[in-house]
Amino acid sequence: MCTNAHYRKNLIYFPEKKCIMLGWGEVVLIIIAAIIFMGPDKLTDFARQLGKLYGEYKKAKRMIELEVIYGIKLLDDEEVKKKAKENYEKLLSEVKDLSQEAPPRSDQ
Repeated sequence: MCTNAHYRKNLIYFPEKKCIMLGWGEVVLIIIAAIIFMGPDKLTDFARQLGKLYGEYKKAKRMIELEVIYGIKLLDDEEVKKKAKENYEKLLSEVKDLSQEAPPRSDQ
């Protein structure tokens, strides 16, 4: 059960639910146990995978937030590449058209 007064005062307090609160001592103990059981080599790979997973979580959370709250649908990577290529080709054709329509320079 949460005994911290901050939780009871600022959040909805449900006395039947239990909160897990970790201090620095518990975090250090978990890290030491992870090093012992996994070893330093596997621990770096695990931390890297955990970081990638967290990044994907943040990206998915942001996509859902934009879609639900603002009604904006984000594009996939393939769609972004396709639209970028279309915009590039359109811009290139406009530049070619403008260069053909430009009058000759007077200083030549």
